[in-house]
Amino acid sequence: MILTGEFFTVHTLEKGDGMVKAGLLWNAAHPIFQGHFPGQPVVPGVCMIQLVQETLEQALEKPVELVSSSQVKFLHVIDPRQFPSTDLLLQYCVNENGTYQVSSTLMNEKTNFMKMNAVFNSPAVIK
Repeated sequence: MILTGEFFTVHTLEKGDGMVKAGLLWNAAHPIFQGHFPGQPVVPGVCMIQLVQETLEQALEKPVELVSSSQVKFLHVIDPRQFPSTDLLLQYCVNENGTYQVSSTLMNEKTNFMKMNAVFNSPAVIK
């Protein structure tokens, strides 16, 4: 399921050498929030992981898939009504085998919501 454009939108995207910063806007009316949770919407953790992948794909301009994650920390819930916009900071490097080592933080100016260290692979890379 692709979340970009419906569950959240990327309203700013800055790319640098091994770095991406994306400004995200949450769609509080998205059907996911009807079940997670009615009357008290919270961005599901799995959706946070998916948005890291989709934002990395947008920055690299090619598909990637999650290979492994050595750390995922959910530090604060995101209620899209309380936090309608957040930032995603990705720092990445290419490993010798062509995979991407990614460190990501989902945050706003005062709060860190999630931190994740993961490895992504482009399907074009032979495993």
